[in-house]
Amino acid sequence: MLRFDPTRALALLLLASLVGCASAIRRFPDKDPDWVDEGDFRPFSPQPEEYYSGLLWDGADQMAFRPLSQAFRADIAEEALGVNAFDEAPASAWYTPRLSVRDLTTDEIVRGPCYDAPPLQPPFIVVDVKPNGATPGFFVEDTGGRKYLMKFDRDRQPERSSTGDVVSSRIYWATGFSTPCNRVVNVTLESFQLDPEGTVEIDGEDVPLTWELFAGSLEAAGSRADGSYRALTSLFLPGRPIGPFRYEGRRQDDPNDAIPHQERRDLRGTRVIAAWTHHFDTREQNSLNMWISVGDEGHGYVRHNYVDFGDTFGSLWARDGISRRLGPSGYFNLYHVAGDFVTLGLMPRAYYRSQLGPAGPVWGYFDIETFEPDDWKAGYPNPAHLRATERDKAWMARQVALIDPDTDVPALVASAQMDDGFAAQELVRILQGRRTKILERYLTRLSPLTWPTLRDGPEGPEVCLKDLAVTAGLIAGEDRPYWSRAWELRGARRLRTLPTGRMTRVLPDRVCVGLPEAPEATTDDPAYLIVDVAGLFGPEDRRARPLRIHLISRGGGRARVVGLERPYDLDAPDRWD
Repeated sequence: MLRFDPTRALALLLLASLVGCASAIRRFPDKDPDWVDEGDFRPFSPQPEEYYSGLLWDGADQMAFRPLSQAFRADIAEEALGVNAFDEAPASAWYTPRLSVRDLTTDEIVRGPCYDAPPLQPPFIVVDVKPNGATPGFFVEDTGGRKYLMKFDRDRQPERSSTGDVVSSRIYWATGFSTPCNRVVNVTLESFQLDPEGTVEIDGEDVPLTWELFAGSLEAAGSRADGSYRALTSLFLPGRPIGPFRYEGRRQDDPNDAIPHQERRDLRGTRVIAAWTHHFDTREQNSLNMWISVGDEGHGYVRHNYVDFGDTFGSLWARDGISRRLGPSGYFNLYHVAGDFVTLGLMPRAYYRSQLGPAGPVWGYFDIETFEPDDWKAGYPNPAHLRATERDKAWMARQVALIDPDTDVPALVASAQMDDGFAAQELVRILQGRRTKILERYLTRLSPLTWPTLRDGPEGPEVCLKDLAVTAGLIAGEDRPYWSRAWELRGARRLRTLPTGRMTRVLPDRVCVGLPEAPEATTDDPAYLIVDVAGLFGPEDRRARPLRIHLISRGGGRARVVGLERPYDLDAPDRWD
């Protein structure tokens, strides 16, 4: 006689529910992807309070307290939020799709955030002295009334800091972020005037800014042989500053701030750009929130910006041991310290092999040889970077692939107007080499195919894709093998295998695949199609994964792409892809 066991029955019911849910295949809605997060720009009031970020506390929190508190926590990084149906981050107050949606010309990349900035118009009126930072600087206005932060390089690494600000700000801008317009200008003492109301803080007290004080500060910058100075000008961002943003949590006084910052794909993806440019100083103090007023009644919204790239490209510190550790380890890596203690310092570290390059100290330990994209670390742990998944890093790598190493990279370096031609050539070489390592790592695990378009082929409708592995030069288009497969999704979980049509290479970097026929599809009863396309790195490649294209077909060649996925495996579709 069978006996009813309620506990066992409940367990079986739960198991059946989980199996049923797991077998439900993801279906995208029949609409265009969301390319703009409209809620991010919704005006509100009052203006959020200004946030002050304490340097010492933030560093201690990220380097010591956070690692200790999470030492025994099983923290599995989940996929990012703020991602649309095409596996892209939509436009928001954090991010503007640029290279992720189209090719930019070299001129557009070089102009970058200065695309609408007027020419510099000296003389510069000095209104204040920069109160902090490693390089001397001033707050100035030009004759057009525009306000700038003006900084100067240090003697030990001439031209590095200003070049980092110019080039890195344009790379961040091209990949979608808001940065100030940074430009190099040559100045002399005659290029300046003093604001009669200007002051400088000395020993905690504001004193009038005099020519003697100003000239003394300028001398600390180090002049050229002709007496001129190389200066970096950073145009003030539009709006009212309200302090930096954090890489975790949300602002409670900003109703538009709906996604925890560490879960945002755009912030996670910046780990790849930081590694490329060696932007180890990605602490929250090098960001800036600006209040953008809308209307006349105190309403507005918050725009989030990246500022201060002067520590990119191999900044050297007073202690050589710290300079070597930046990138492979960070300022203070608790796990490395513990490992070195247990092994008596015998554990091999990448930074033991670091050497100054052919340009000497100019680029410090910024190199290709010891650079490993997966192992690169910020100065102290960045919560968004730590949460980045393979998909987040591959997303940013697809944008890096569209920065051409032979045209865009030399033009970016040339925009910094370096006097040292050999050092400029070395910077181009290092950026090209690190870019190659990034793309070899992140464009080979998940699909680099993107930008789907539909066209009428000789045998019917086709979907065409841009292959960024070919664009980036990782493999020649004519040597690239491809495969495809397709299904029709019926109901929630039934797949019917369909044959795909002819596959055509469209050189230099596109591939087109004939869509499967859906003879029963009509306008009122459309078919849901799923097509996988994969590009291989040789006929024996078993690692390449497909781009999964979701389409709605209404028959008669009428179809639209409604979603893209990049699966981690080669299995047939399921809800977790």
